[in-house]
Amino acid sequence: MTYGFGMAKVQPVLILIDGDTARVRRLTSALTLADVVVIVATSPYEAVERSLRAQVPPLAVILGQLPPGQGASDMMLTRLFQRLAQQRGGPMPVVTLPELARGPVPRIPPGLVAIANLPSSETSAVLSGLRVLLPELRMDTHPAERSRVLDVLPGLGLEPRVAVKLRSRNSHFRQVLTTAQAMVGAERWPTIITDAGLGQYRLPRDFPPDDDEYAIPAEYLSCLNRAMELVATGDPAVYLRRWGDAASQASLDKRNSSMVTQQAIKLLSESRIISLTLNAYTRELDEIRGEELHRWVQLPDGCYWLAHYSNLYAYGRARRTQPNCHVWLGSLDATLRLVHLQESWNVREVECACQTLTGHCLFQLEPR
Repeated sequence: MTYGFGMAKVQPVLILIDGDTARVRRLTSALTLADVVVIVATSPYEAVERSLRAQVPPLAVILGQLPPGQGASDMMLTRLFQRLAQQRGGPMPVVTLPELARGPVPRIPPGLVAIANLPSSETSAVLSGLRVLLPELRMDTHPAERSRVLDVLPGLGLEPRVAVKLRSRNSHFRQVLTTAQAMVGAERWPTIITDAGLGQYRLPRDFPPDDDEYAIPAEYLSCLNRAMELVATGDPAVYLRRWGDAASQASLDKRNSSMVTQQAIKLLSESRIISLTLNAYTRELDEIRGEELHRWVQLPDGCYWLAHYSNLYAYGRARRTQPNCHVWLGSLDATLRLVHLQESWNVREVECACQTLTGHCLFQLEPR
């Protein structure tokens, strides 16, 4: 499996060889959120095969539990390290998983809890251990000092909110998984979903049930978003937006708005339609999360701001220089199309949690 690396910045790559599937999921999800590309292998042989297809030289190899047959494993490891050393022009760093447990678990500063969601202590401990051993992975993890969501929205009557559950509905995640698999293709899907730390969803039969239970951790959506970004064909922003549009359209098709509703829309002003649409949209998103985490407000210039607090698809992700929630833009595209405003209104992200690290995102709806 090769990756497109369509984003502007070349992403660091690690090879992980480990037969402990539960540990692989925990570690790869943490690294995925940190914008590290993980090539997952259950054996040295598989690692050799996958490294031959890697487009970017790995920074290091992480070794965990190896399969039985130590002699064969040693031989394949030697071959792997020799090849990677030639590619690197020097010895390849090797990290054994027990080393990651060294050092104290970082504590979350109490003053940040009220305004932002931060990664779990387990995730922080894993990343801290790797960054000590691999300085190339160090990054800025401090929230921005100022942001529109925390500094401007309160003046417009929207006080900051923070998710308590950090969960979403099974049915929502099932829908986005189904749409993602259809776009990626059944053949490539098992590899890309495993590399993103979501290997428990390799097969459609293992997707979450189509029910309203809040069983999906918030970071699962972020990991899936990252996986789709890496395998994007063409422009990743366009690819992700198409994914969000398709997933939302599938959800809208299930509800199948009535002809009476469509006729009523024709009798309302655009401002009234936008208000009703945003009310319905935020109510649905709150139901997906089981918490009131989505608010909107009309601005004096006639535009609308839509706030996603503790935003799915961006929660826990590393800092970016540009807004990154193309999935939600696609979702809003589908919603505007439902009420026949896709030609007269545009939507863009004006502040992203991947920029501010507050966990919150802000979108603007504006006339074309």
